[in-house]
Amino acid sequence: MADFKAHTSLGALWGVVWGIIALLTGLCSFMGSIVVLFLATVGSAIPDIDSPTGRPRELVLSFLGVMLPVVVFLNFAKDIATENILIAVIITFFLTRYLLEHILSLWTVHRGLWHSIPVGILCAEIAYLLFWDADIKSRFVYTTAVLGGFLSHLILDEMYSVKILEVSAKSSFGTALKFKSRSKTQSTLLYVIIFSLGAICFLF
Repeated sequence: MADFKAHTSLGALWGVVWGIIALLTGLCSFMGSIVVLFLATVGSAIPDIDSPTGRPRELVLSFLGVMLPVVVFLNFAKDIATENILIAVIITFFLTRYLLEHILSLWTVHRGLWHSIPVGILCAEIAYLLFWDADIKSRFVYTTAVLGGFLSHLILDEMYSVKILEVSAKSSFGTALKFKSRSKTQSTLLYVIIFSLGAICFLF
């Protein structure tokens, strides 16, 4: 199985390539291409957020712990008193960073639902909504950066599950590039969320 360094290196490579393409074609600015590199790297770590130990979960939750409070601040800074905004930002950070981590520890299994293509689509939708104030071209570029990074992780996992010299596959083969989990309830709920967020993305 590929390790954290291998996954993030491939994700960063995708970020560099996609960032350069987006920059040269006028889809984003130079600073936007830097954001692309960062998002692609984070995206490549997301599937391993279901691992109870290691750096992927820490990286992703730290990113969300910073990003979501910023979104809260930008959305409500003009309408709510400063002290209330600060309280909301602090609460959002702790809910994201620690409560979400506790939930993940209780309800996820490594190589489970998080290692699937639908979750990659879900993460892309969330990225699209997080950058609500950017222009449509930038949102497309950022969303694709996250999705590409996520898929690079799944592809690398599948590559590592094949024994090339023996022309055979390990027991882990097929557990990454999949469209559902073993639980029909989880899979159904995931698709409901994906279609619901898709509708919201269409509106915004």
